[in-house]
Amino acid sequence: MLRVALTLVLGVGVHAGLTLAQEATSEAPRSPVAPASAPQDQIGLLTMLSEAPARLYVDGYEVGRTPLRYVRLWPGEHEVELRFDSGRSLRSRMHITAGHTVTRRVAAP
Repeated sequence: MLRVALTLVLGVGVHAGLTLAQEATSEAPRSPVAPASAPQDQIGLLTMLSEAPARLYVDGYEVGRTPLRYVRLWPGEHEVELRFDSGRSLRSRMHITAGHTVTRRVAAP
């Protein structure tokens, strides 16, 4: 797993000879989309079809425009959002299982 640490210095100041600094470290979130190099038995696949063209987002990451077939995702719970050209959007939670394909057909809202 790729780990990226971000360090922020908040509120640095000098007062009466004292320097105050707060340090916060956080881990960058991992993309829900698995790379092509990920073993097939460790990922799940998502096929998303819609009547009207839409942009697909998984856990806040833009994946592409529908129709999309065999999007490689890490197993687990994901928030899926379709943003249609009309400005409307649909959101749902989806469970992806390693070694399986989930197919969704969505009517335009």
